[in-house]
Amino acid sequence: MTSAAGLRFGLGLWPEHPLADAARLAALAEAHGFEGVWVPDERFHRDAYLTLGEVARATTRARVGPFVSDPYSRHPALTAVAMATLDELAGGRAVLGLGAGASGFAALGLTRRHPATAIREAVGGVSARTCGSPCSATCPIRSRPAAITRCAPSAMPCPRI
Repeated sequence: MTSAAGLRFGLGLWPEHPLADAARLAALAEAHGFEGVWVPDERFHRDAYLTLGEVARATTRARVGPFVSDPYSRHPALTAVAMATLDELAGGRAVLGLGAGASGFAALGLTRRHPATAIREAVGGVSARTCGSPCSATCPIRSRPAAITRCAPSAMPCPRI
């Protein structure tokens, strides 16, 4: 939906709804002109990417994606593969939102160090990993180098970030 002033609207769908309800709400939002459906990658709720899969299946035009995934609780290589799979399921409509995160780290035993560096490296890592490039760089927010030499099949699409 685009307003007279050129504003575009999307639905933020908290992952507390049963999957069938999330799909129904997403389809309803799309039917009323909303241009995107976004699910927070929030800890201790339903998995954002599984919810987004149901949202993608229930819609045909709306962009879909997390708002936002962070490189601390979800490794960028796993985010890359999840986004490539979501983009395939959504027919090219997936958009990745990356952020430094703000909550739930202590409960997971994680420390939010160097957020700007973490985001910069995550953007580069997600882009490289989904495009079939080698994954040999050391991630600055983790103590070990990537152990996988090629993180995603070269046939996987590169997600929009």
